[in-house]
Amino acid sequence: MQPSSAAQLLPCRLQYVASRVGACPDERCPLWQPGGTAYDGHCVFEELNVPDNSTFASWLVQLRLELQRARTANERNEVRRLFYRLLNESTGAIS
Repeated sequence: MQPSSAAQLLPCRLQYVASRVGACPDERCPLWQPGGTAYDGHCVFEELNVPDNSTFASWLVQLRLELQRARTANERNEVRRLFYRLLNESTGAIS
């Protein structure tokens, strides 16, 4: 599946917040929310009100990589559980 032409022109905000450069991977990203008949697909990260916190963004970049590598639903659930644990432990650091 080829990314949309609009996404090819857009930088990945997650990568940007993590002080990295990368193009939006569009539908190939596990953080991508597919569109429907009433709206276009979009990045879930764009909906979050995440400060430009490079540590948090680095965790999200790693989360995305791990979700891409996960082969089963159980593996994806384990990655999500780890993410939520890290998020809960660092609540005071993200402000």
